[in-house]
This record gives sequence, structure tokens and C-alpha cells, in this order.
Amino acid sequence: MFLRTLGIACERYGGICHAFCLMDNHYHVLMESCEGRLSRLMQHLNGTYGRWFNIKRDRCGHLFQGRFKSSLIDRESYLMEVTRYIELNPCRAGLVSHPGEWRWSSFRARMEQDSAERWFEAQQLLTRFGSGDDVRRRYESFVLAGLQRKEIGSRLRRQSILGTPEFVARHAVRAKDRSKIQRVPRMQTQAARRALEELVSNAAIDHRTLAAKAVLDHGHSMSDVARRMKVHHTTIGRWVDEEEQRRKGSDCALQ
Repeated sequence: MFLRTLGIACERYGGICHAFCLMDNHYHVLMESCEGRLSRLMQHLNGTYGRWFNIKRDRCGHLFQGRFKSSLIDRESYLMEVTRYIELNPCRAGLVSHPGEWRWSSFRARMEQDSAERWFEAQQLLTRFGSGDDVRRRYESFVLAGLQRKEIGSRLRRQSILGTPEFVARHAVRAKDRSKIQRVPRMQTQAARRALEELVSNAAIDHRTLAAKAVLDHGHSMSDVARRMKVHHTTIGRWVDEEEQRRKGSDCALQ
């Protein structure tokens, strides 16, 4: 169910998964966000799976602790290293002796030629190991060699940008520039927007569309809209997702 939800989230929000590993109390994904919508993708993944899990286990409350943590990774210098770290997680945890013994990871999906899902990019990394019938054997040797190397996990936990010095410097400057942007007070940014009561009282427009427009076009929070319309906030989230997909489809049709 988790992988099915991950696949739907990737297709909906323009994500490509290069590696993944599901552990007992956490998971890792190496994700390429083609449309810059990583936060929405992760919100959909954690929220949808969390709701399903709670229903299945007859529980309530948050399944995941806090917001997801992420690092920006240089594809050229660290894609292979980070992939290897992710796929060796079960081995380092002492759960298995070989990554192929762990069912819920991209290692098995990459090694089994016909089992990869459309949302999982198995081939891009394999092409770095040449071509021919033994390309997967060479990839396996590379992954297993990581057991004898210093773990990169501490750097992933400590650094938000991982790459060559030039890559880090370039993106650090961008992050610094963004942090200098003076925030406009919330009251000022909301001064010109239409009141929520006015928006949701328009009987001429479908209530789903009204809710989505209130969030997407007027900056009202999903929780505020949910309270006003007397529905659950996850329902508002679904309506917002549907409206975003509709608009995306309209843009593609125009192009």
C-alpha cells in the first residue's frame, strides 16, 4: 500500500523515485522533483498512507513524527553513493546480510528487470555501469562494497546540501539570498483577499471548486475552509488536489 501510494504521488506531482527503502519505523526515498512540488508530493504520501494505516489498525493520531527531512543532492557526484546508502539500510541495521533479502527496497526492484513500476527509475543509475548482461552484477558489487566504506548517513543527517564544493557553494548562495528576503506581514498579504465567508457562500459555484479556489487563489488555510464548510480537512485537501490536476490538464491542452 505504501509503494502504491508513493507511485500515485509521483505521477500526480511530477516525481521520479531513484531509490527507496522501507524500514520498520522509517523510510528513505531518493526523489527527483520535476515540477518543484516535493512538499505536496510528500504531504500526499504521508497523509494518504497515514489515514489508510489508521483505519486498518483502528488507531488515530499522527503516524509520522514531524515534517519530513530532506537534503539537496548533486546528481553527478552523489546519486550513486546515496542510492547505495539507502539500499544498504537493512544490512546496517542487522536485519539481513544481503540487500536482496530485504523485500521492501529499490535494490530488489532494480535487480528484477521486469518488476519495476513506472514511477521508479531503475535504469538511469544502471547505465553508469555500462551495458550487457552483467550490468546488474556490476551494480550489485558496487552496492556490497559500500558495507566496507565509511557511512554517508551522518552527512545526510547533518547537511542540507550534498555535492561538490562548487555545487554546495552555488546552492548555498541561493538559500542565503532567499533567507534575506523581507517577509511581508501576514495581515498585509491577506488584506486584499476576499473573505472566506464571501467565497464559500457563492451558491452558483460547485462547493468543491469553491473550496479549492479559496485555498489556491486566495490563500486561506485548508483547516479554515474545512471548518467553514463543515467537512474534514483531508476532504479539502482532496478537492484541492483535484482542482490542481484539472488546471494542469487545462494548461497541457492549451500548449
